[in-house]
Amino acid sequence: MNKVEQEIRDKLLGAVSEILEIDRDRITGKARFIEDLGAGSLEVMDLIVEMEDVFDVLISDADASRLRTVDNALDYLKTRLLETA
Repeated sequence: MNKVEQEIRDKLLGAVSEILEIDRDRITGKARFIEDLGAGSLEVMDLIVEMEDVFDVLISDADASRLRTVDNALDYLKTRLLETA
């Protein structure tokens, strides 16, 4: 993982930790937002909005519905951010 990818990961984990009010140590790549991390539907929406703000991207409803795990979100953000770099 290069420096940019690590920065994206750190920001994402920070957002997940803050929105879901959980310790970063509990957040793994395979963790599902709802089933494993206990997010409710409003928290998932808050997380999407936070990702849009932090990473300055617009996430469509269709894309948001596919972001079910931390790795899904990380891969999505890396693709979106690195394609514009």
